[in-house]
Amino acid sequence: AGDGVSEEDTMRLVRACFQIKGEKVLRLMCRNLDYPSNMVRDQILLVLSACGFRAQAADHPALNEALLRDVTHGHRILVAQRDIGESEASEPLQRALVDELVLVIRRVFLVLSFLYSAEGISRAEAQLLVGGRSEQALALEMLDVMLSSEHKMLLFPLINPKLDQGQRIQLLNKRIDTQVQDLDNRLHDLIKNDDHAWTRACAIYAAAKLAKTAQLEVDETVSIIESALTDPAPVVRETAEWGLYTLAPERFNQYAESLLADEDRHVAH
Repeated sequence: AGDGVSEEDTMRLVRACFQIKGEKVLRLMCRNLDYPSNMVRDQILLVLSACGFRAQAADHPALNEALLRDVTHGHRILVAQRDIGESEASEPLQRALVDELVLVIRRVFLVLSFLYSAEGISRAEAQLLVGGRSEQALALEMLDVMLSSEHKMLLFPLINPKLDQGQRIQLLNKRIDTQVQDLDNRLHDLIKNDDHAWTRACAIYAAAKLAKTAQLEVDETVSIIESALTDPAPVVRETAEWGLYTLAPERFNQYAESLLADEDRHVAH
């Protein structure tokens, strides 16, 4: 998709390729493995899988980059979960990040299925996700045999269910640079930069709740929430509307007219 095409329209175009398939579709999908949006990448990988894609040597560099990108994303989620902590305000955000991490790991296994035996990778993924301890141990043994040393070092800290959050972060820190952020900046980063609209909305909710009880700096949080009023996702704009009214009703009044004109009825209520 070219410039000016929305993420939603791009995803629709990619999904249309499920019906077309063929070598040209495979090459088009491969050229876009580095697409900026992970939501679009989810669809690209699913199309490749549906087409029975099997990587050739020339495809390996792009697929290895895709694995590194997803592990880096997973590492960022784990660090965010740690930094945000457990509280009533952060509970929806923590759940959203858990769901997002599931999608990251799903992408990892899809990429692995292009590089190794698709059947073996699929079986190992299923056993790790829903199997008991013995099945999970068998899956890890299977992956230990199948995967290259480089892939095992990169991926096992993310996909090994035996590791707790701290152990995963510690192992991934050896491979991936981490940026230490306080709670304010971590939440603000999620509001501005996370791929998933629901995660951004939950981050706004947490930030507003915490700022209301003086656990976050109010003025900076209000500024970040104001910027989210123009987010492309209605659920984010709606949550930002609520957050701004909660923290700074006098500032909210400045936006009332434009919010009432919003194309989404939930925002314009």
